[in-house]
Amino acid sequence: MVIDSPEKLYEYVSLRISQRRLGHCMRVKACIERIIGQYGEGGSIMRHGSLDAPCFLGLMHDSSREDSFESVLETCRKAGFELNSYELANPVLNHGYVASYKASLYCPDVPISWCKAIECHTLGSMDMGYLGAALYCADYLEEGRPFLTQDQRASFFREAQDLHQLFEKVFYARLEHSRSKYNTASPNQLAIEAALARGERLWPVQG
Repeated sequence: MVIDSPEKLYEYVSLRISQRRLGHCMRVKACIERIIGQYGEGGSIMRHGSLDAPCFLGLMHDSSREDSFESVLETCRKAGFELNSYELANPVLNHGYVASYKASLYCPDVPISWCKAIECHTLGSMDMGYLGAALYCADYLEEGRPFLTQDQRASFFREAQDLHQLFEKVFYARLEHSRSKYNTASPNQLAIEAALARGERLWPVQG
C-alpha cells in the first residue's frame, strides 16, 4: 500500500484502530492546525504532495497504538530501534516508533521531520523538532482529553507566547504524569528536563 493522499491515509489508519482512537487522532489533527495557526510553521515542511503535516501527523501518530505489545517490540527490533530499559519495561510507549517506521514504508519520500515527530510524540526527544513539539502538545491538549477542562486548556494557549513556551508547559504536565504513573521518568524526559533547566531551546528557529 502506498499512502499518497488524505483518503488513503484515512483508510489505512481507520482499519487499524478503533473509532474512539480515530476520533482522538482527528482531534489531534485539529489541535495541530490550531497550534500552527497561532504560533506559525517554524520553517517546517508543511506539505508532501497532496498530504499536509497536521493531517499526516494527527492521523498517523497513534496508528499502531492498538498493536499488541509483542508486535510493537518485534517491529522495533526489525526497524533497528534500540530501546532502553524504560521503553522495554513499558512497551505501550513505543507505538510511535512503529508508526514512524510504517509511515516511512508506506509513504514514499515522506519528510524525515514528519517521521521524527511521530516517533517521539509519547516521551519527547531532544531532536524532536518544531513539528514534533506541535504533535507532542496537541496529543495532550486535544479537545477530547478528559483530564483538562476547557478553561485549563485555554490557559495553555493564552499563557504561551510561542510554541517553545507551550511545549514547556505541556512537557512539565506530562512529566508529572509519568512520574506519578511509572514512579520514574524516561531518559528522554530527563534529558529534556535538564536542557530546559539550563534554558536551552530544543529546536532551531527553522526547525
